[in-house]
Amino acid sequence: MKSTKYFYSVIFGLAFSCFMVIAATLITLAFDLPSFGKTICNLSISDGKVIFAGGFPLSIQALTFFAFGIACALIWFRNKETKKEALILNAELLPEDERTLVQPADIADIRKKMMPYKNSILYTLIERALLQYQITSSTSETATIVNSTVDVFYNKMESEYAIIRYLAWAIPSLGFVGTVMGIGKALSGFGSIDDLPMDYITGNLSTAFDTTFIALILSLILMFLIHVAQAKEETVINSAHNYCISNLINRIFNPEQLTK
Repeated sequence: MKSTKYFYSVIFGLAFSCFMVIAATLITLAFDLPSFGKTICNLSISDGKVIFAGGFPLSIQALTFFAFGIACALIWFRNKETKKEALILNAELLPEDERTLVQPADIADIRKKMMPYKNSILYTLIERALLQYQITSSTSETATIVNSTVDVFYNKMESEYAIIRYLAWAIPSLGFVGTVMGIGKALSGFGSIDDLPMDYITGNLSTAFDTTFIALILSLILMFLIHVAQAKEETVINSAHNYCISNLINRIFNPEQLTK
């Protein structure tokens, strides 16, 4: 499943990079905006022909679009999983009537109802809680195992976002690499000022700063998407935790109370 997800993310990254090239070219030709095409993918129009400078599609700008596309695809997969988990919260796997207590005899029925949602967050929380209760008959220890499982889900979520955060860091870094390369190429022209026109030097400087500009814009958008996606996922984990506490831990039959 993970390998498939990364494979499709790479394909989407390539498609997004190609889309940006096509879109920039069409907009540049349709609205006569040479500065727009130059900024987006370093293209220029000469005698009606589209010319890509800087090695596009293997340029720094293409790499930033590629990385951005991969990150967006991975976020989409995370959002898809989060929506599934949110729907499971409404499946009424536990009795929600305030007067109903969960008796040991009800555990089999609860497990049967949970089977279609195996490997979900809520399923894992309830299953580990029921197993702990069957072993110890202690609600306090059952609550402890639920809390520990929630911490595991938070750690798992952080690890899932590690590659996405790396891409969010890599995009502006690629932009700065492009800037350094462009500045170095422009400065190399000062040693042969008689042979190279000033437009060559200023053009390279402009391209150098365009790569950083595009990279920073993409990074800002990506960081916002990461924040929104992670907030939704944290909400689902918290909701599953609260659901398990309210409808299982707080109403499960507690023999400890009978002995006091």
